[in-house]
Amino acid sequence: MSNLELECSFEEVREWFHLEEQESPKKKCGYYSQACLPVKGYGTSVWSIVAYIRVDFQRHRSEGLTDDQIIQGCVNYLNKPPTRRHRKSRYGKLSANSYKFLEDRGLISASLLIDQRNNKNFWGKGWRGR
Repeated sequence: MSNLELECSFEEVREWFHLEEQESPKKKCGYYSQACLPVKGYGTSVWSIVAYIRVDFQRHRSEGLTDDQIIQGCVNYLNKPPTRRHRKSRYGKLSANSYKFLEDRGLISASLLIDQRNNKNFWGKGWRGR
């Protein structure tokens, strides 16, 4: 089941999402986390991002998939290049770290690991470990 791909997308957020009015309507897919995680290579070859993922998890649960299979299927889908012509994924190489299903909003709040310190699709920059 490791090749399972479930269609999903990032819920775009503003840079300062908690402020009511913001001059720039620009949105990105998530944020780089400033927390130092106990993950091998963290801060040198792996960084953490936090994001909301939109997926119809109620339908996938009714099909018999577990929550772990749903998040892994979403990560596999997001790691796929957008078209055949592109060779690299738009978001880099993602892997799931932790997640929580937000039942009332129909989203997954996820902490994902990424292999790029700075990706244009996410706010901020990865923490540099020494």
